[in-house]
Amino acid sequence: MRRGGWANDHQTLQMASRHGAIRVATLADLGVSSRTAYRRCVVGGPWQRPLPGVVLLTNMPPTRRQLVEAALLYAGQDAQVTGLEACRRHGLTNLPDHHRVHLLVPADRRPHSTDYVTVERTTRLPKPVIRDDLPLTPLARAALDAARRLKLHDPVRSLLTEAVQRGRVPPRWLVHELETGSRRGTAVPRQVLKDITAGARSVAEIDAMRVWERTGLPDPV
Repeated sequence: MRRGGWANDHQTLQMASRHGAIRVATLADLGVSSRTAYRRCVVGGPWQRPLPGVVLLTNMPPTRRQLVEAALLYAGQDAQVTGLEACRRHGLTNLPDHHRVHLLVPADRRPHSTDYVTVERTTRLPKPVIRDDLPLTPLARAALDAARRLKLHDPVRSLLTEAVQRGRVPPRWLVHELETGSRRGTAVPRQVLKDITAGARSVAEIDAMRVWERTGLPDPV
């Protein structure tokens, strides 16, 4: 595009964006200098800058999809959405409120966590599952990545039992992911998975098993 011509061709900018999110470097290739891009992101301007090097081509409150797209653009090629955001996009509903977008990136990448984005470098980057044109980690990985950060038993139990109860993730997949992944923050999900592999498929069943254990009765069948 001829330098300056973008001012009369907003459609080209939109088409080069992802739901309105676009890298400043991409704008420069289209003739919009970084100085101009950032100037348009000042308070009251027509654009906004949600993350370093990323612009939203609107001054309206960003949608969740736009925030996720901006996070992926910030993290760079091969980034994948994991954790609670990925679980929600896989169809789970028993999730705590969350605003952060948790991303996995290859171990040799160097983006840092910032603002609403948590960036985790890994040597175990899985093959992504594409949902609605977004790269998500498989549900077993996403669920365990979320569980490692939730800390409390109740939200972890709700998350992991729903993943299993809906028939989406066999318990053995979760156990395998737990054993092969990071050991950080695994105490609570390890205890919950112990109950799930014993047969519990809901939070109520886990509570019932706890009560049963205190009775001294034989194991239920």
